[in-house]
Amino acid sequence: YHAGVVTDSSLYSNANAIGIEAESTGVPAANSGHVHWPEVQWQSYIRGVRALKNAFNVPTARVKGHKEVASPLGRKIDPNFSMDEFRAAL
Repeated sequence: YHAGVVTDSSLYSNANAIGIEAESTGVPAANSGHVHWPEVQWQSYIRGVRALKNAFNVPTARVKGHKEVASPLGRKIDPNFSMDEFRAAL
């Protein structure tokens, strides 16, 4: 699986999800937003996920980060930005 073992394989397994690997320059001390990402990368990521979300009619609430679906919770810490901020931008 893209994220490894997940909390709900009926929703987040490879058969039911699109995995996107995003790279950045570092991990912030707190989950404080995307300020450590280059703006052009952040905007591109939003556009790409928005396009996939719309093409496959995926509700925004189903857009999840590894840190939200990996089991056990806490096993993954990425992406290193606020998923609430990311979903709001979609």
